Amino acid sequence: MIISDFLDIIGYLTANVLMLFAVVVAYSISNYEVRTERLLSKIAIGLVIGSIGIIILLNPFLYREGIMFDTRTVLLSLTAFYFSIETAIIASLITIGLRIHLGGSGVLFAIIIILTSIISGYIFKKIFKKYNFKNIFLKNLIVGISANIIILLLPLFINETFNDLIGVFLIYLILFPIITVLLGYLVEHHKTRLLYNRLENAQMKFLQSSIDNYKTLFVFAVDKSFNYLTFNMFYKELMYNYYNQTIKVGDNLLKVVEKDELTTKILKEGILKALNGEVFNNEYNIDKFGTQSFKNHYYPIYENNKVVGATIYITNITDIRNYEQTILRISYYDALTNIPNRRYFQEVVEKLNTNSEVVSVITCDINGLRIINDAYGQSAGDELLVTVANELIKLSDDNNLFRVGGDEFIYLIKDCNLDKANDFVKEIDTLFKSKKIKGINVSVSCGIGIMKNIGELESAIIESEANLNRNKVFERLSHRSDYIKSILQTMEEKNLREKDHSERVARICNKIGQKLKMSRHEINLLEAIAFLHDIGKIAIDEAILNKPGKLNDEEWEIIKTHPEIGYRIISHAPEYAEIAEDILSHHERYDGTGYPRGLKGDEIPIRARIIAIADAYDAMISNRPYRKALTKEEAIEEIKKCSGTQFDPKLVEIFLKIV
Repeated sequence: MIISDFLDIIGYLTANVLMLFAVVVAYSISNYEVRTERLLSKIAIGLVIGSIGIIILLNPFLYREGIMFDTRTVLLSLTAFYFSIETAIIASLITIGLRIHLGGSGVLFAIIIILTSIISGYIFKKIFKKYNFKNIFLKNLIVGISANIIILLLPLFINETFNDLIGVFLIYLILFPIITVLLGYLVEHHKTRLLYNRLENAQMKFLQSSIDNYKTLFVFAVDKSFNYLTFNMFYKELMYNYYNQTIKVGDNLLKVVEKDELTTKILKEGILKALNGEVFNNEYNIDKFGTQSFKNHYYPIYENNKVVGATIYITNITDIRNYEQTILRISYYDALTNIPNRRYFQEVVEKLNTNSEVVSVITCDINGLRIINDAYGQSAGDELLVTVANELIKLSDDNNLFRVGGDEFIYLIKDCNLDKANDFVKEIDTLFKSKKIKGINVSVSCGIGIMKNIGELESAIIESEANLNRNKVFERLSHRSDYIKSILQTMEEKNLREKDHSERVARICNKIGQKLKMSRHEINLLEAIAFLHDIGKIAIDEAILNKPGKLNDEEWEIIKTHPEIGYRIISHAPEYAEIAEDILSHHERYDGTGYPRGLKGDEIPIRARIIAIADAYDAMISNRPYRKALTKEEAIEEIKKCSGTQFDPKLVEIFLKIV
């Protein structure tokens, strides 16, 4: 080969190479991505590459008749290496078809070159993938050399000397591998760029979807000019609801909120701090649609270690703040009466201890709360507490009334001497003159203490409690008896049968007491028990008491509680304390199978044993919702049957004599 031939080859091949570079560069600067998992895509790209192969074959260097030199080895080896085998086969078939059509003595050699190119590209693709080969330059160089090594076999097919083809060898074994490396790098770079673009798009979609899913968090980002970079849909809706603007990326935040001076000031302050690299938080309230509380978090956005913007997270903390206020109120206010509690009281005491004014302490205590609870249940006791609190609050000023205990309230009144305090107590008495709960008069006892010197408020509190206790000694005695009488009256008004029953039982007890030669005092106690023995039924549901049919197990257990309830009610009044035990025991049985304590024989108080007989007899001869009355004869026979089991046999004998 002479130098002119070599230069001619270089010229023609340069045109081929430039053509390849033009196609690959156009491909690499585009955003087109071959989806190799789709058959149609594989076929389409194969047809395109085959078309490029046709252009290359139509512009070769014709070495001799039928012998052509071009860059098809570069094109096809890279096709098999970077694309699918289907794409490579389609491109090679197109190229082979054209080469056969062109003819010449080098057809067979040309076909071998084409097949060797795609086979070598495909084989090395599998090898590099299996061993995770990373070096892009070396990968493309190996593919380029292996695809062109077939040229060394050229002397076997054409009648040429090695010396004549030395220039061709240099081109195929040096120039073409270098071209393969460069073109392969461009293709690899394009695929990597597309991969990163795909990942970036996926990440952007994921991040946008993630922030759009927040239904309690407003998220947006701005650049250094306060223009929106992104935002979630929740924030977009917020801007529309608050400012009637449909925002889009690129809009200026400060222009959107410019009419809202407070929000503009708050956001600008936080974003500027973030743009200076600071992480910042602030809170504020908006009253546009009712008071709403927000908390903002500002974070700088970095790019190449420079702050290029800020991300802002806005949380609506209205519910949290309301909850905190509720918890705070629960901590300082009584849940039932809604007035300041003992904790609040303690803090006020600490402050007033440093006060130079005269402070009066007025302690108020509800009389009969425990009796109300025992007789009518906890709900009635709560009603009493709320009633008292609502009345006392009428005289309160500047949160100076506190509930400091179960039934105890305290006023702390500044600039109030003893005379004023006494007048204040008279006003309290007036409040409750006509107040009743369940037909029972509401009564409150009071005690006064005066803080005479700075720091002596605790002493004034102790003084007021001592005075309260002295007053209650006298007031409780009368009020408790009144409460019990009121309860008894209420019960009799609801059920006239109970009043008649109690009177008949009292007459029977009186006669038994006389037969036993009891004293007048003992007989009076018997009659008192007769009237009070069922007072505990005041706490039993009337539906159970008046049930026409047989009681179920649960209802029966409720009925059996009335002796204990009656005992608790009666125990509160000192004048009835002597008969409380009898009321507790009037359903005990002589054989020990009664209730509530299972007492036996003489363990049962004698008055309770007498009441048991009189009560049972009168109940049997009286009509009840669940049965008709028995005759006296039938009732007497029943008493006889139960002698020694339910009733004391000695008392039964006396009873039989008087009936």
